[in-house]
Amino acid sequence: MNELLQGLTEAYAQENIVLFADNAGWHKSKELIQPTNIRIELLPPYSPELNPAEHLWDYIREQKHFNNHLFDSMDQLEDQLEAVLKELQHEKQYIQSLCTFNWMLSPP
Repeated sequence: MNELLQGLTEAYAQENIVLFADNAGWHKSKELIQPTNIRIELLPPYSPELNPAEHLWDYIREQKHFNNHLFDSMDQLEDQLEAVLKELQHEKQYIQSLCTFNWMLSPP
């Protein structure tokens, strides 16, 4: 998780990021180093429908060469996932349409 946060803060140093996460232990670990430009918001337990990443993963699984595909190795799967994610970073508006919910846009 620290590697992910470090990568995000380096790639988007001029942005303020709100990162939604479930309550996995590594999302709230005491060893977590939280960059100043990233705020982690934990979702309620047992609520995958509220997790924007679930919609993104559905899209990747269904549309991006993972549906009914058998990989010969974990390295091959990781390479495919890395290629898909690099491609997706250029589709900002589409990702936003998949992952934005009304509750995110309204202040609490």
